Formats: sequence, C-alpha cells, structure tokens
Amino acid sequence: MWQEDNNAIHRCENLNVTPIESISLEEGDVLCAIKKLKCNYTCGPDGLPAIFFKRLGSTLVVPLTVVFKQLLSVSYVPNVWKKAIITPVHKKGLLQTALIIDVYL
Repeated sequence: MWQEDNNAIHRCENLNVTPIESISLEEGDVLCAIKKLKCNYTCGPDGLPAIFFKRLGSTLVVPLTVVFKQLLSVSYVPNVWKKAIITPVHKKGLLQTALIIDVYL
C-alpha cells in the first residue's frame, strides 16, 4: 500500500490488513449480523433503525448479500459506511472528564 504526502510517495510497511478480495460473504453471514443488531429504534447515518433490519431480516438477507458481494468485488466501501454516530455517556466519575472527551470526539 502506498501513501502520498506533499508529492512524495512513501512505502507503508507492516500493514496487518486483510485484502478485500479474500473476504467471503454468504447469506448466513449477513443474517447472523442482522440477528446480532441491538433491537432499538435509533437510526444510523442511513436513517434506518436496527429494528427495521431485524424484523425484515429474512426478506432483506438476499438483496443485502448481493449488494455487499458486488461492492466487495470492486473493492469499494461507500463513505457513509465509514461514518458512525458516537455519543459519550457519562456513567460515573467527574463530569468534566466526560465533557473533555466529548470535545475531542
């Protein structure tokens, strides 16, 4: 893998990255991932809540598997899949520490 910085190309060594071509994905894998979703109504970046996938898992597993396989075959991951909504929750300790962490996220 190569990295470009200020018009200079540097070789990146010792990357422990699984090549995207070596990832196999079957319908059972997708259905298992759907079943592991937390059953809540909070939406992700796509605007769809996990409960949508859990309730329609058996119907969605085939089209989702096709989409995932197609994207893997061209080594592409949509940018929105690389995003996450992170909300720090203060449980115990100093509230100031939680506020500082929130600023850095």
